[in-house]
Amino acid sequence: MDNQLFDHSPITERDPISWPGGARIAFYVGLNVELYQVDRPSTSIFPGTAGLAPDPLNYGWRDYGPRVGIWRLRHQLDQLYEDAADSGRVMSLVLHPFVINQPFRHKYLDQALEHIAQHPGVWLTTSDEIAEHYARTTAGTPA
Repeated sequence: MDNQLFDHSPITERDPISWPGGARIAFYVGLNVELYQVDRPSTSIFPGTAGLAPDPLNYGWRDYGPRVGIWRLRHQLDQLYEDAADSGRVMSLVLHPFVINQPFRHKYLDQALEHIAQHPGVWLTTSDEIAEHYARTTAGTPA
């Protein structure tokens, strides 16, 4: 595989990024698809919990985002919006279908997405559209 490399350039020394419509933030949803079987031992490396089935400790790690982290999305958006005063930023929300697709979690995801979608200065897009826009509008040259 022939990958093009770019010279190192600190973000503070780069030309500003501008998103369509004057948006400050390019937002997209990505899917994290992995297999996690609740009724089998998981990835614990501690012998005292390695054989637990179900594995509440490892399930808790996967449950953290929808249970607690979803509330932090608003704060993340607000911080990125402030940081993007001089140059655009990207915010991704990576969702694991098994974890987020529990009925009791839907309303929290809906609330977070509604907040993001209604926030001024947010371009709702895809990762491919972000890459295409960046390539089309910047003069980044591979090393």
